[in-house]
Amino acid sequence: MSDTERPIDIRDYIDAVLRRWLLFVIFVPLFGLGGLFVAYVLPPVYEAKARILVESQAISGDLVTSTVTANAAERLRVIEQRLLTRRNLLQVIEDLNLFADDQTLTPTAKVAQLRAGTKIDPILGGTRRDVTAFVISFRSGNAGQAAAVVNEFVSLVLEQNVIERTQLAAQTKDFFAVKAEEIAAQLQDLETEISAFKRANAMALPQGIQYRQSELTQLQEAMFQREREMLQLEEQRRELQALLDQGIDIDSVLDQLSEEPREIRKLEQQLLIYRAGFAESHPQVKSLIARIAALEASIGPNDRDKAERLVAERRGKIERELALIANRRALLEKQQSNSLEKQTQLRLAIEKAPAVEMELRGMERGAEQLRRQYQDTLGKLAVAETGEKLEVNQQAERFEVIEQAEPPNSPVAPNRRLIAASGFAGGVATAFALIVFAELMNQSVRTASDLERTLNLRPVVTIPYIETEQEVRRRIWRIRVAVILLLIVAPTSLWLIDQFVMPLVQIADRLMERTGLQRFLDIVRDRLAS
Repeated sequence: MSDTERPIDIRDYIDAVLRRWLLFVIFVPLFGLGGLFVAYVLPPVYEAKARILVESQAISGDLVTSTVTANAAERLRVIEQRLLTRRNLLQVIEDLNLFADDQTLTPTAKVAQLRAGTKIDPILGGTRRDVTAFVISFRSGNAGQAAAVVNEFVSLVLEQNVIERTQLAAQTKDFFAVKAEEIAAQLQDLETEISAFKRANAMALPQGIQYRQSELTQLQEAMFQREREMLQLEEQRRELQALLDQGIDIDSVLDQLSEEPREIRKLEQQLLIYRAGFAESHPQVKSLIARIAALEASIGPNDRDKAERLVAERRGKIERELALIANRRALLEKQQSNSLEKQTQLRLAIEKAPAVEMELRGMERGAEQLRRQYQDTLGKLAVAETGEKLEVNQQAERFEVIEQAEPPNSPVAPNRRLIAASGFAGGVATAFALIVFAELMNQSVRTASDLERTLNLRPVVTIPYIETEQEVRRRIWRIRVAVILLLIVAPTSLWLIDQFVMPLVQIADRLMERTGLQRFLDIVRDRLAS
C-alpha cells in the first residue's frame, strides 16, 4: 500500500500533541499574558456622533422650484470634501486646542489624525438613493474632545450647506441676468441691422413688391403718353416753323382790316384779262386802271402800319408758341429721362426682391429666435430670483440637527476581550505550528505505521516503548513544572482579566445568560422552593 492509499490515523496526531504538551504550557500562557498586556496598555478610544436630518423644501415644489438641483447625497459629498480640507482642519485644531499634549506632531500629522478619525455616513431612504439624514462621528482618546470636534464639524456643515446653496442660487440668478443682457444686446444689434437693411433695400422689400410692379406699369403707361405727346408737339412745331419760314403776307393782313385791298386784287385780275384782249386805250381798261388808282389812294398809311404790327404780333405769337413747344418738349424729355431711370430702378428692385426677401427672412428668423430666447431667459431669471429668496429665507431643503453630539460614557475601542482572546488563540496556534514543524523535522520511527511507511513492510509484532528511570523522572519534572506554571499563570490571568478587562462575576453572569444556564438555575430554584 502506498503512502497516498494509506488512511490517516488521527491517533498519530494526538500522540504528537501529547508528546509535546509542554509547548502549550509555555506558549499559551506567554501569548495570553502578552494579549492581556496589550489590551491593558492600549488607550481607550471614544466615539461621539451627531445626527443631522435632511428636511425637504417647506413650500411645495409645484408652486416654487429651487434652483439648487443637486440632491443631498451629491451636496453631502461636496461638503465632506470641503470640510476635510487642510485649512478647515487646521482651524478646528486651533480653535479646540487639539493635540496640545503632543508637541512633536507636525501640522500635517495632526491633520492626518483628525481626518482619519472623522467619518460622515449617509442614511438612505426607502429608494436607497435619497439621503434622509446623515451621521457625523469622530473618534478620540478624550470623550469630551470627541464631542467638541463633532459639534464643531456640525456647525461647519450647516454653515457650508447654507453658504453653498445660497451661492449656487446667486450664481444661477447672476448667470441668467448676464445671459438676458447679452441676448437683449444681440437682439438690439440685429434689429438695428434689420432697420438699416430695410432702409438700404426699401424698394426691394417683399411687402412692397406688388406696389412696385403696379408702379412700373403706371410708369410705362405715362412714358407712352409722354412719347405720344412729344410726337404731337413735334408736329405742331414743324407746322409753326413752316409758317414762320414762309413768312406772313401783309396784303392778307390788309384784307382782314378793309375791303379795298381785296377789291383792288379783283380789279387787277380783271385788268389783266382786258389787257390780254384790248389795248391800253380801251375805255374799259382805262376805267379799271382809274378805279384801282382810286382804291389805292383810299388806303392810308395807318392801315399799312397796323397791318405790319399785326404781322409782327402774329410772328411773335408763333415764336412764343414754338418756345412753349420747345419748353414742353424739354420738360417731357426730362420726365422721360427720370422715368427711364425710375423704370431701371424698379426693374432692378423687382429682380432683387427674392434675394432681399430671403436675406430679410433669415434676419427676422434670427431676431424671432433671439426674442424667444430672451423671453425664456427672463422666465428662468424669475425662477432663479425666487429660488434665491427661498435659499436666503432658508425655506428650501435644509439640514437640521436632531441629535447633538454628547461625550460618550464608554469607549468603542480597543476591544480588550478580543485582544486578550487573540493572545491565547495565538499561543495555541503557535504551539500547534511548532509541533507540526518538529514532527516534520524528526524522522524517527515511533509506531508500527511509521515502520511500515519507512520500510514498506508490515510488522508482525510490535513491542511497546519502555521508558527508562531517567525518562520517567524527566517526565515527572515536566509535569510538575507545567502544574506550577498553570497554578501561577491561571490565577494571574484571571486576576488581570478581573482588574483590567471585566470583573469575573460579570463575565460569569453574561456566560450564564447567553448559554441559558441562568434561566435553568432559576427554574430549578423556583421548583425547589415550591
